[in-house]
Parts: sequence; C-alpha cells; structure tokens
Amino acid sequence: KNKIIYFRNTKNKKILLDLSKYYIDKYKPNLIISNSSGPDYGLDEAIINVGNKKNIMTFCIQSYWGDINKIFNSEPDIYFVIDKFAKKITKMKTNKKINVIGSIRHENYSLLKLKKNSIIFRRKYNLNSNNKIFSFFGQPTEFIEDYLESIQIFYNYINFNIKGVVLLYKIHPKENIYQINQVIKYFINNKINYKIIKHEEIEKIFIHSLCSISIFSSTGYDCYQLKKYSSYFGALPIYLFFNKKLRNDFNKFTGLKTIPLSSINEALVVNSSSDFKKISNLKKINSLREKSWKSARKNVNFKLPSSSLLDMLII
Repeated sequence: KNKIIYFRNTKNKKILLDLSKYYIDKYKPNLIISNSSGPDYGLDEAIINVGNKKNIMTFCIQSYWGDINKIFNSEPDIYFVIDKFAKKITKMKTNKKINVIGSIRHENYSLLKLKKNSIIFRRKYNLNSNNKIFSFFGQPTEFIEDYLESIQIFYNYINFNIKGVVLLYKIHPKENIYQINQVIKYFINNKINYKIIKHEEIEKIFIHSLCSISIFSSTGYDCYQLKKYSSYFGALPIYLFFNKKLRNDFNKFTGLKTIPLSSINEALVVNSSSDFKKISNLKKINSLREKSWKSARKNVNFKLPSSSLLDMLII
C-alpha cells in the first residue's frame, strides 16, 4: 500500500533515528529501500541503521559513483548502482553486495516534452538561434576566489575564440549569497553578456547550450543522461579541473580522483590550459557534442532501471 510521508529535514541524529524507529514500528516493512545523502546525512542513513538492528533487509540506491555513507556506522545489505564504474569503485569501499541497475532518477527524461520546453525557455530569456550559449552550473565552495578565477579563465578563452557568447549562470540552492554576488559583480565588471537562472529545470538549459560547465557538478551526468532520450545533441559537459584547491575539494567531497564521465567521449575535463585547444572553435565543440550524444545513445540504460530493481527484489 502506498504511503507518502513528508517531514521537516533535520541534522539532529537522535531525531532521525527516532523518526526511523517510529515509521518502521508503525508500518512494519518487509524491506527498506533508501537513497544516499552523499557526504551529507539524513533519514536515508538513519532508517538503514534501524532496519539493520531489526533484521529487515535493506537496500540503498546510489545516485553518484561510489557514494557510500557510514555516518550512522551502518550499511545496507545491497547497493544498487548506476553503472560498472560505480560498481568498481564501490567495491573498494565495502564488502556488501552490489548490483548495477542504471540511474532511476533519470527515467522520467523519456517523458519530457523537449521541443515545447525549448520554445518556452528561449522566449522567457530572450534567446535566439544565433546566440552561442554556454551554461555554468554553480556550486557551493569555500574556495570562492579560486572558483571565480576558474570561471574567468574559461570565459576569457571562449570569448577570445568564439564571439557572441551568452553565459547562463545557474545558481545552486546551497551557494551562499556572497559567492553569488561576487559572480554577478565579475560579470558586470567585465561586461559579460549573462543571464542568471534560479528556478528553471536544468534540462531546459541543457537543450539550448553548447556546453554545460562546472567544477565537478553532477549536472554533467544529468546532461549526459538526457542525450539518451533527445534528438538534440545538447550541451557538452565540461569540467574545469585545473585549479588544485578545487580539484582537492572534489577528491574530498566524492572520494574520487577523476571525473567518471571523461572515459569514453561523454565529457571534456580541462586539466590544464592545453586542454582548451579541444574547444577552440564551434566546429570542435560540435564534434565533441555529437560524440557525447552517440555515446549516451549507445551506453545509457538499455532497460528501465526501475524494472531492473524490481526484478532483483522479486528474486
């Protein structure tokens, strides 16, 4: 029987554990399926802890490569992960069972009305087919000056090589106001043609952009997943990975040393200034966009992840 319960999020571990115990005692589940909170924590991790103590079978659905959270000193019996690379690196962190199912949270991409959304988005932000749109996806970081410098280096290179660039800056919900204001101040001082995007769905941005740029945002993976269901090449995911402090921040945040999408034409990782040559003109960018699109069409979710998940649960 379906039950949808909403609660106010909290970082109080005792409250999370008490809530988990309350729901388990009330509904007496035969099994528990949770998500993972990444480096953060929440009810997902707490309910796994309580479920383990009550000998209930527990499962965790990963949404990022190798994402394991032991904040409550417990793990699920089985991890469901997005691809073979995720399985490989998850194995390095746990001896629990791991099954590859694909990315459940991207299943609804097959239902999106991309063409209709495209028209609405362009009209709202006064964009036209002649605009060369580059989108930057913001992230919270303590290294704000390094972050701004990375944006500046990238934009200066692109603007020098490709005239008429429009920069869309998508604000991250956890970005602090100081960082956002510094970004806007930089745009104004350098007379950059920019638009700030706050509440739009990121998929609308991917459709229109030549590139989807970030330091190490998971939006690059979202962009790649959308290509599976789109007739558009969409944006090329680009990661600005040349700043040492920000690269170390990524290592600390994810436990990874490299961007997983960089292996077979899914994305471009800018590790040094020489990597900018790969995107020195529109022809090169469009070539990489097409390669990324073809890769997604070939490699993403041959079967609906939710169907794979149900098959494994029934077994």
